[in-house]
Amino acid sequence: MRNIIYWNNFKRTYAFGSQIEVQGEESVFFENHLLTSGQVLATWIMQANYQGERNEPQLPLLYPGHSYRLHLIAQTWPAASIYMRIIFKDINGHVLKRQVIRGFDGNFTYPKTAHEYQVELLAAGCYKLHFKRLEIEEYGLTVGDDDYLFSGVMNNNEETAVLNVIFTEPLARLQAELTYEGLLDRVTNCLVINSTLSNAKLYLDDKVKAKLQELVKTYQHVNLISYGPVTNLTTWYYGRYFGKKMTVYGTNDFYSLKRYQKLFREYLHEMFAVDTDLLVARLEKLPKKAARTDLDLVKPLFNLETKLLAFPMFRKGEA
Repeated sequence: MRNIIYWNNFKRTYAFGSQIEVQGEESVFFENHLLTSGQVLATWIMQANYQGERNEPQLPLLYPGHSYRLHLIAQTWPAASIYMRIIFKDINGHVLKRQVIRGFDGNFTYPKTAHEYQVELLAAGCYKLHFKRLEIEEYGLTVGDDDYLFSGVMNNNEETAVLNVIFTEPLARLQAELTYEGLLDRVTNCLVINSTLSNAKLYLDDKVKAKLQELVKTYQHVNLISYGPVTNLTTWYYGRYFGKKMTVYGTNDFYSLKRYQKLFREYLHEMFAVDTDLLVARLEKLPKKAARTDLDLVKPLFNLETKLLAFPMFRKGEA
């Protein structure tokens, strides 16, 4: 599981002489020409004093003795002028170990006696930084700079010219991925699209559209499959865009119109325009019990993928 960490708490940010511009959850510009080498620019912590700070922990829980990879996605001026430091502490808050990671990528093992940890960004001649995100995942899994990840075609069946494309539903601070064991074994000619972005930017991106255009040229027909409020909007959009070349298999899980409009504004310059009137018409067709309110935003989305089992291509023996 890949954990996504953003720079959205500035209480542990070096403020003296700093200019900070937030352009969205995944884009923070930091500039300070007075920085000295070794200066800590920002700190993320695993434990948080909620009463004192009104902030939740920023880092994921790690398993003692397990190995992890820490990856920074950012740009610095001059190039390669920043490094990371991980500080491990015991149950009493005493420092057990400090580990420095030179560059943007490195591995570490979480000490068996550690109770908490923190991650720091430090200057090494840096005067400007464009920060996107940190990623932490168990060592051995793929880490990359790609915002969208496309699998190969799995369970290939040459007897059918139909491709099943699954858009994975993003969870808060986690890479979108399918977790239901054995799920993909049930469907033939399957391609999975993941994203490392918050809300996947609804998958309304040129990279995704170009991939789908490539697929409709290769296959006689493409099924678009979704199971949550982000991906259901995605498949609804592309289903209308590609028309008869694609069939949409989705659920009735949608956000409120107000929530979608907020996302549209946030990603206005980075994704396609969505016809709000058509979206309203789609939302009005939902059963009343499926109507979404903003309270749904705090509900966990775990195991939504089990809803895929209701679709015919996931029931073995059916096309």
